[in-house]
Amino acid sequence: MGAKLLLALCAVASLLPSCSVPHNHVIKIQVFGQGLILMDIAVQKVTFCDLLTSKHGATTARLPQRQHPKVTAPMNPDDDDNQFYAAYENHECKKCPPGTFVLRPCTVPRTEGTCQPCENNTYSKLSNSFDYCFGCRACRSLDEVEIKKCTATTNTKCACMNGTFCSPDQPCETCTKCMTSCGPGEKKVQDCTPTSDIQCVPDATSSPPTSSPGSGDHRLAFLFLLVPPVVGLVLAVVFCRKKTTTLINACTGFWSCKEGRGHAEMRKLVPGNGRNPAETLSQSFDAFINKVPPKDWKRFMRLLKLTDNEIDSAEKSSQYGNEQHYQMLRTWLDKNGQAATLSVLLDELSGMGLKGIVEEVTSVLIAQRLYVYEE
Repeated sequence: MGAKLLLALCAVASLLPSCSVPHNHVIKIQVFGQGLILMDIAVQKVTFCDLLTSKHGATTARLPQRQHPKVTAPMNPDDDDNQFYAAYENHECKKCPPGTFVLRPCTVPRTEGTCQPCENNTYSKLSNSFDYCFGCRACRSLDEVEIKKCTATTNTKCACMNGTFCSPDQPCETCTKCMTSCGPGEKKVQDCTPTSDIQCVPDATSSPPTSSPGSGDHRLAFLFLLVPPVVGLVLAVVFCRKKTTTLINACTGFWSCKEGRGHAEMRKLVPGNGRNPAETLSQSFDAFINKVPPKDWKRFMRLLKLTDNEIDSAEKSSQYGNEQHYQMLRTWLDKNGQAATLSVLLDELSGMGLKGIVEEVTSVLIAQRLYVYEE
């Protein structure tokens, strides 16, 4: 009888070629004697013959799950183009809102997981998929003042002290002292601000100095005698000031000067709370991945003595940039063993002229309690 019923249903199926059921629903067919019950009618097309895979009792057919497109978390923490990220294979979660980080990914696809508020002195500016918040910036005590405190959604805002400035279109490694006055024949049209020096223009109201007949030759001779020593003095002052400014800048914030050495050294960071050095270093990689500009990444890797083949291999290991960069750092760690340290990474960044990035990475690692300054 079951075989006849199966043939009959297949005949009906030829007239009704398909029906649809809601995505990821289960279609159940229960045979009771001569009758049959269909449950959960479809969105995806399935033939009756495909469903009747058993002669007796209940038959269950589960439709294949719809494949969601993969969405990766952005490398830049300020990139908020997407509201979802790939937590697992074919499993997307909604990003956590600003001021929080992902404590646990979602269990139901395309919903928000467990979001944890940022702790003191940390922040997240945008919706994100990171498992930590970023460390707040510390203003330089030598030449900066804090004008806005760090909040859960904004970083600390610093400005140059009165009488100094730093152009906003330049990397502000140190604030420059403003001029105190304009030169001869000029007048001031703008005072010194934290972002610009005083502005001077020619003074149209000033009259040129008068000279008596016959005095020109004497003045010219006097100038020839005066210029060489003045030029020498100016060059000496500029050289000393530049050297002093460079040393002072190097000895602030994350840098310290050792007495008698005559140069600046980074304050040494060590794993916090007796952590395993290799594991702690591996956990610090995310901070470098998020802070080092993508345009500088390959140069950074080559300075770490990674070969082009090793870089290419890491790039082929994943389609996602942040995972590629992580694999490069893992290759460097595995290749160098105990010689691979946090100081090596920070020294190379400093040598690339990225001291600002060094400070940002250090702030993140201290905020995460991965590293502390050596006593």
